[in-house]
Amino acid sequence: MDIILIILQSLWFILPAYFANSSAVFFKGQKPLDAGKKLKDGNRILGDGKTWEGTLGGLLIGTFVGFLQYLIYQKYFFAMSSLNYIQYSIWLGFALSFGAMTGDIFESFIKRRMNFKRGSEIIWDKLDFLIGALVIGYLLFDMFCISLWHIAFLVVFTPFIHRAFNIVAYLLKLKNVSW
Repeated sequence: MDIILIILQSLWFILPAYFANSSAVFFKGQKPLDAGKKLKDGNRILGDGKTWEGTLGGLLIGTFVGFLQYLIYQKYFFAMSSLNYIQYSIWLGFALSFGAMTGDIFESFIKRRMNFKRGSEIIWDKLDFLIGALVIGYLLFDMFCISLWHIAFLVVFTPFIHRAFNIVAYLLKLKNVSW
């Protein structure tokens, strides 16, 4: 097992989801996905942090990253890739981005049911988009192109990269909290 190869393959594979999740904050939205509606528990369905603009913007950026992977795959990454990006990259970029956004939205729904406030720091908040991306990727593509080693690396590494991106977004005043 070549650990460096596993790390590079893992990061290359999940890149569209990372970009989709982290770029949504740049699309300051005014239209909440839940239209301001509340459920019987008195809490918003999702809250103000989940907007149409952020969701669609994240989906667009993640899909664009998949397109960029398609463009540079043959020249630089063919030998190390675990998947044929000529065949899948744009659709995989869309699917992983969709999964990332869906996972984040689902986690927001669960947090509201458990009375967690927006910005609450819980561990699932750092893995929700990864889980969503992997589930959608598994359902739509041959996910056997990544191994349990790849997934284990991503589960361990993602909270750290998520935290780093959130600190940068906080310093840029794109987020109110640094987590």
